Amino acid sequence: MKRLVGLLFLLVVLILGLFFGLLNADPVPLNYYLGTRELPLSLLLVLAVLVGAVFGALASLSIVLKMRRENSRLRKKISLSEKEVANLRAIPLKDTR
Repeated sequence: MKRLVGLLFLLVVLILGLFFGLLNADPVPLNYYLGTRELPLSLLLVLAVLVGAVFGALASLSIVLKMRRENSRLRKKISLSEKEVANLRAIPLKDTR
């Protein structure tokens, strides 16, 4: 059921994207440092979104890597603590009476 909903959502997004591209097919000038080029508006908007997504992923990469390192360190600490508890439970109790 979850796959079907995801597939339907993807299909709706693709259809909306196709209509968006067809409605915004007019060429617009793209001025950059080395020259000028005319490209469809929809293509420029998609490229702008993709560039923004790449820059956002790169900006969050350091935070994600730091969290993974910390997660690994904490897992090791938990493992050592569990081993210590298991060892302490294995030690027989002495009666002091």
